[in-house]
Formats: sequence, structure tokens, C-alpha cells
Amino acid sequence: MASPSFRAWPTKSTRPSDTLTKESDLTAVIEDKELREMFRAESMEHISNIESGLLALERTPDSTALLDEVFREAHSLKGASRMLGLRDIQNLAHEIENLLGEARQEKFHITLQEVTPQLAKLDQLRRLVAQAVGDTATSPVASSKPTRPTVAYPVEQPPRAIEPSVGAPTPLPDFRIDTLRIESSRLDTLLQLSAELLVSNRRIARWDDQLAQLLGQCEARLKNVTTADPWLTGFTDELARMSSHIASDIARQQSISNDLESGIRTLRLLPMSTLLELFPRMVHDLSREFDKKITCRVEGATTVADKRIIEEMKAPLTHLLRNCIDHGIELPADRLQAGKPEHGQIKIVVTQSPAAVNIEVSDDGRGLDIQAIRQQCLTLQLRTADELEQMTEAQVQALILEPGFSTSRMITDLSGRGVGLDVVRAGIERLRGALTLESTPGHGTVIRLRLPVSLTSTHAILLSEWGQTYAVAFDDIAFLKRLHPGELHNVEGRHCFYHGDQAIALERLGLLLELAPPALNEGEPLECVVLKVGGETFAISLDQVLDSEDLVIKPTSTLLTRVRNVAGMAILNSGVVCPVLSAGDLLRTMNRSVRASTQASETATAQPQKTILLVEDSITTRMQERRILESAGYTVETAVDGLDAWNKLSLRTFDAVVSDINMPRMSGLELAEKIRANRNFSELPIVLITSLATEDDRRRGLEAGADAYISKSDFDQTLLLDSLARLV
Repeated sequence: MASPSFRAWPTKSTRPSDTLTKESDLTAVIEDKELREMFRAESMEHISNIESGLLALERTPDSTALLDEVFREAHSLKGASRMLGLRDIQNLAHEIENLLGEARQEKFHITLQEVTPQLAKLDQLRRLVAQAVGDTATSPVASSKPTRPTVAYPVEQPPRAIEPSVGAPTPLPDFRIDTLRIESSRLDTLLQLSAELLVSNRRIARWDDQLAQLLGQCEARLKNVTTADPWLTGFTDELARMSSHIASDIARQQSISNDLESGIRTLRLLPMSTLLELFPRMVHDLSREFDKKITCRVEGATTVADKRIIEEMKAPLTHLLRNCIDHGIELPADRLQAGKPEHGQIKIVVTQSPAAVNIEVSDDGRGLDIQAIRQQCLTLQLRTADELEQMTEAQVQALILEPGFSTSRMITDLSGRGVGLDVVRAGIERLRGALTLESTPGHGTVIRLRLPVSLTSTHAILLSEWGQTYAVAFDDIAFLKRLHPGELHNVEGRHCFYHGDQAIALERLGLLLELAPPALNEGEPLECVVLKVGGETFAISLDQVLDSEDLVIKPTSTLLTRVRNVAGMAILNSGVVCPVLSAGDLLRTMNRSVRASTQASETATAQPQKTILLVEDSITTRMQERRILESAGYTVETAVDGLDAWNKLSLRTFDAVVSDINMPRMSGLELAEKIRANRNFSELPIVLITSLATEDDRRRGLEAGADAYISKSDFDQTLLLDSLARLV
């Protein structure tokens, strides 16, 4: 194909772009400061890109991709100036755009004769931009930042043409870079480092406190010394001065670190509109596809949030909106029949508090069908009929968050592929957030998302369990409680205690984490932490609640992309590496444990079960040992001491006795001797589990009639179960 011939630019009489628009004395200065800074950066970037593109086209006029790129830059500059009512800038950009548009249509090729006048126009554009942003001179700037303010549009003035001074050299303006573009990953790194700096400052302050305490001890000792030592006195005074200077520097460094972290965090904040403006169009398109009439309303779009939260929330919010469209909003005819307007409403409301970003997604559709949820749970064997019967309506509604749950019988692009709302829940919990839902049949559903303000640091409570330190985010904790013996009850197969009228399920943290238990403490109160996840409250018992700290949470290694019950790792002020626990995972682990125990019990019921009499005066030890035995398929009857056990032996038949030794009223040795003395129980297996671990203790236990003797200091559940399997 023959290339188009080169020709001179048309005369002024035939082409308006042959002229330059005069710089108008009436060019308005953009009043809004933030918008002014944005336009300065954006326009100078466009002008710089047009300039470099024209120079490149002069060398490679056949580059279609380059021509398209420069055309887009001119078009964007024209659009931005038009939105601000900057007519002079708009007209000049339009002339450059026309030139490039004809070149794209292959009416001519860009040559030096075409480029030179356009460069002069770019110089004039720079001066007009400088006037619009209130500068006396300006230079190319490569940055932009999102903003939302509006500006008062100036009155449109007709452009006044001036002739370009093509031959005169244009002096270079002062070079100044006012803003920068940086990769968000670099900001992430800086924010992580600033958070670690805060933790480091607190550690230094802790050491300074210890230094002050030592100094106080030295000064107290010196007061009791009868013969003064000048060197020691001077040394102590010097330490005091150093301590004072260190404390002053720590306070200053702490202030700088706080300002640094706050500044970096502010740089990462973006308006939620960055994400939310995508959804009205999506709802519009999908509603037409499904023959529904739905409008989407957004409130609070100007609320700012961390960049990562906005990024991570795209998939969960998209999934929620698709569920509203597919499952929630009815067809227009169905809505009219139900007395509703034919147009369904989806509303997204964003609010922010000092501790969290809250997002509420609601619709006025059909709501959740409780019976359909129950039936689907039975079909998928997620719950038994008895469990569903005992659940409240809110708990049944929450079952739609279970993995693989779906009530849809249709396989569409929106639902029915085995990926349900558990994906949304998992995404929210990955951000250390929480999800709750509320639905009224026939009136719609409301889903509330609560997200932390910061994803890099959190205030946490430190817990000690079986020699290991753990952390739980402060926002997940409802309250702390010390549980005394006698306050623990068994309700519907779960250990729990009452807080007012509410029964709160309780589990040992070490057992949830599947740790090997150490020597069991007997008769001591239980330290409990009550956690709240979504609408559910549960408790974990542990050795001790230690302290609270602000932690910098680091994600687990890429080799361990998902560690159950662990949200991340943190380094404490003491330098100890500490797992940060996921409250949502702990709740699911507890529920799975109870269901597994129930299923094992039901399975074992189909076969002849062995019944164990468990004798233990410590409620904690009794609870742990009972769970071990029940998980192995045994039926367990408990007794609080030897006398209670002897009375129960007279009431029913048991296949074995597992007993402690040190107990009130009747010890385990006395119980064993009494059992062996009765010929009805002469063959009944007896297993003693005790803290008495010497050879003499073991000998006395065997002489009393025990078949197995297990020390609590060496307790291993496998040893207990193996002994029972051998004896029973």
C-alpha cells in the first residue's frame, strides 16, 4: 500500500488550528487548593507526555501505537480543562488533538514542520496552566493524586488568537518537582517499618524504666553507706543525668515515630468512592440480564480507608451484591404481587469510627428462608436435626456462611457453583474483620462488615497457655472472667458458664490448638477470655492473662499460606515471637470439635459401648479427661471423689474405673481397696492417674489393686487409651 503523500499544513483561512489562542487575562485561578494541586500535576504530566511523543513521532512518523498514545494524552488534557471551565487550555489542547486525529486517519504524516508549531503551543499551555494554578512559572510534573472537591466554573470567554513566535527560542522555565508518584508497595514497606519503629521505641522505654529502677536502688544504698565514696557518688550522679537525657530523647523519638507513622498512613488513605463507583453500573447491567429492576444507592463514599482494605474489599462486596441480585431481589411481577414497588433497592452505606470502618449492604428483597436453610443443612449434613432444633433463628441464618452452602438450584454465573458466602466471611476475617447478618423474611437482608482501621498494627491482649504466649486482638474480646469451681455446667453437650441469662460455651485454649497438655492443675480457678465473633460469643480458658501491647502483625510465611487458628505473627516488646490468634478460627474449631464428638458418640451408640467411671475432684482435670475418653468412643460417668464413686458403683455397671488418688472423703487408694474387697467388682479394671509419681507411690497403688498407674507429670492420652483398650 502506497504511503500517503506529505503536504504542507493548510492555510489559516481553512483550518482554525493554524492559530494559537492568546493567553487570556481572564484565565481563572482554580480556587480549591487540593483540586488546584491535582490539576497542576495532571496537566503537566499530559503536556510532558505530548511533548516527548511529538518528538518521537518526528523520528518515527509511522508508529501507530505512539500516535494513539499522544492523541489520548491531548484528549485527556482537553477533558480535564473543560471540566474546570479553562477554555483557553481546552481550545489549545483541542487543536493539538485535531492535528493528531487527522494523522491517525492517515491524511498526512507528522514532520518537523508540523511538530514545531505544536511545541510552541505546549509552551503556551504551560504558561496558561501556571496562571490557572496560581504559579508565575511551572515545569513538567509527573504525579497525580485522587481528590473529590468541586470548583466554581469561570464564565466562558471567547478565545483571542495570537501569532506564534516560531523562530524565537523559548526560555526554559524554572525546574521544580512538587509531587511524586511512588509504588504503593514502597509505601507498604515504609508503613511496616514505621510501625516496627514504634514497637522498638516502646522496648527502649521499657529498658529505660528498668535503668531508672536500678538507679533508685543504688541511690537508696548510698544513703545507708556511712563512709562516702566520691567516685561512686559521681558515678551515680552521671547515671542519673544519662537517664534523664535518655528519657527526654525517648519522648522526642516517640513523638517523631508517631508523626511518621501517621503521615505514612495518611498517604495510604483513599476515598471509598474509588471502589464503590464501580457497583451501580454492575448492578444495572446484571439486573437487566436477569429481567429485574434494581437500583443501587451508595452513601458515605467520601469515607477514606486504607488502600489495602479498598483493594481487598472488591471481591467480597461484588459477591454480596451478586447474591442480592440473584437470591434477594424478586422479579418485578413478584414484587408487585407482594405489595412492593417493582424496582428493588440495594443500598451500600459506609461509615467510620475511631476503631473501625463499617460497611452495610442491604436489600429490600425476599429475605432468608429459614426452612430452606434448615433443609439444605440436613441435605449437606452440616448439622443434625437435633442441632438445628436447638438453634435460634439468628444462628440458623448464620449457617449460610458455612463452606459450600447454597440454596440455589440453578447453576448461573452468579451462584450455585459451590462457592458461597464463606468466601466473603474468609476474606473479611483475613483482614481481621467481622461479618454479621440480619434478615426479615419478605422484607430483605442486611449484612454488616466491620474492618480495622489499620492492617499493620493492633492492640492485643497477651495470653499464656501451657508455657506458650499468644495474642488476641483487643477488638475481638468481650470481657475477661475468672471462673471458680462449681460455675461450670454442661448444657446440650457443651461445657459452659452463665453470664446473666446467657450460657457461654467454654473450651480450653490448649485443646483447641491441639497441644499436648502438661501436668494438670487441680482445684484452681479458670482464667477465661470471652470472645465475640459476629453475633456469637464463646470463651476460652487458659493459664494466665498477661498484659496488653500494641503489636505489628506480620503475615505467616508464604510456605505457610494458611495456618488454622493463627492470623499472623508478632514480636513482643520482650523480643519473644508470638502467634496472633484468629478468633473466627477458634470458634469454628470449637464447633467442629463438638460436632466431631457428637458424631463419634452417635457412631459408637450403634455398637456396644463401654462405660467408664471417671473419679476426679478437680473440675478442670475432670473436664479434660472426660473429653479424651468421650472422643475415644467411651460413655463416661463422673464422680467427684471416692465416696461418690462407690455409691455410683452400687447403682449401675461399669467397664472400668479411672481415678485420681488425692481426694476428699475417700482417696483413690481407699476406693481401689474397697473395690477389690467386693467380689462383685473383683475383675473391674482400675486405672489410677495421679501426681504421686515415686516408685513407692506406684507400689502402693498396685498393691491397692490398680491395674495401671499413670503419673500426671508424664500424662499422655495415648497411654491412657491404650491401657483401657488393653484392660476393657
